[in-house]
Amino acid sequence: MHSSYKFITFIDVSGQPKYSKTVFSGICGNYPDYAIILVDATKGVTTACKDYFKMISKMQVPFIVVVTKIDAA
Repeated sequence: MHSSYKFITFIDVSGQPKYSKTVFSGICGNYPDYAIILVDATKGVTTACKDYFKMISKMQVPFIVVVTKIDAA
């Protein structure tokens, strides 16, 4: 009987602009299949969010945008 394994890896990166180089190296080193960009509904799209969007767009990674207020709790 043949076993099949599938792994899903989540990489949680900082939303702080000062960590953008670390985020970039972390994303490039893991070759993501998809990206999820979380947008805080109370703050809107931040500079870091725009930077990450540009980054994953240039890497041609499909992405999902999630608008949430969960961080407000």
